[in-house]
Amino acid sequence: MVDIYYTSVGRNGNLLLNLSPDKRGLIPDNQLDALAKTARILRETFVTNLASKAQIIADNSNPTNPATFALDGNLDSWWEAAPGKTNAILTLTLPSQATFDVVSLQEAVAQRSQRIEAFTIEVFTGTNWTVAEPINGEELTTVGYRRLIRLKSPVTTDQLRIRIVASRLEPTIAEIGVFKQSLATLPPVISDRDTNGAVRLSNQTGHKIVYTLDGTDPTPQSLVYMGPIQLPSDQTVTVKAANLLPDGTLGIIGTRVFAGMMPFGWKVVEVDSEETQRADNAAARAIDGNSSTIWHTRWNEDLKQPHYIVVDMGKTNRIAGLTYLPRQDGLLNGVVERFRFETSLDGINWITNIPYGSFANIQNNPSLQEVRFPPVEARYFRFISLRTVWNSGWTSAAE
Repeated sequence: MVDIYYTSVGRNGNLLLNLSPDKRGLIPDNQLDALAKTARILRETFVTNLASKAQIIADNSNPTNPATFALDGNLDSWWEAAPGKTNAILTLTLPSQATFDVVSLQEAVAQRSQRIEAFTIEVFTGTNWTVAEPINGEELTTVGYRRLIRLKSPVTTDQLRIRIVASRLEPTIAEIGVFKQSLATLPPVISDRDTNGAVRLSNQTGHKIVYTLDGTDPTPQSLVYMGPIQLPSDQTVTVKAANLLPDGTLGIIGTRVFAGMMPFGWKVVEVDSEETQRADNAAARAIDGNSSTIWHTRWNEDLKQPHYIVVDMGKTNRIAGLTYLPRQDGLLNGVVERFRFETSLDGINWITNIPYGSFANIQNNPSLQEVRFPPVEARYFRFISLRTVWNSGWTSAAE
């Protein structure tokens, strides 16, 4: 729900909840609980604007619309660039060092319409200015009534600036806000499996973490996390975890599915294309157990489907399905929609287990995909991409 808020309200849109009553004529309890926790996160996040007492200057301004109007708490006043200017830099100096990870921008839409087309957020490190990266590689283009930018990681500084690099007419900013996301109710971080098949849970608050491994939601009475959790290597496990808050309630539940065998002893024996010159996107990244790395076909060559990867599992296994994790960096380049899957005992003679498979709605839900087929004995498998999102010539995979 928090993500949905940021990608709707936080991108100049409306959020429609579309809640439906159950057979009692009431909103289901689990939906009410999710809404209450979301509301708590948003209240705690936006209660304090860390920039409210900042000093602000602009490298150019309309004399009747100075930069100070962008911090006066009034949407009916606004900073505006000097006549004829379509770019600008607004620099904020905070009263002291502050840690934040959300920046809010609002244009003077009612008075001047939507104008900004591209901008960046920069922070001062003490020696130089660096770009603060948005979460998931989000493009910073339009602003509109309100744009909420979550940063990839929290930054600590006493200076930041908004650099407007493109605008239809003279850009305007009615209000600027700087905030720190509420941590108390955010879900714990569930790590990748390590080489021993264990996962770790962590948070930034120091609260106890409770978890389950059977797919059920944790309760305050669930297992308390004490150290690395060893997962079985031959079955799908759903890890759910939440922070146990001081009042005895739980924060937002985090979920992660670990499907299939651990890739111990696996190696890529054949691949038709991999990008190793411009980036470390070798085929081996698709079986390294790390969801933040990817296999990607060559960027400027081999731009035609199909693409394939052949993996030797090191020994014969009885398998009955496959999992595909698309890249998790927020981009969709090379994400597979249609595929074929084949297995072999010797790497020479192949059986087609799935002739024409589909990952339904993966463009809108780029999460772990699991597809089953009748059990077979196999040492090798071949995954063949037949079509990708946007029907591009690339292919990519995180795992």
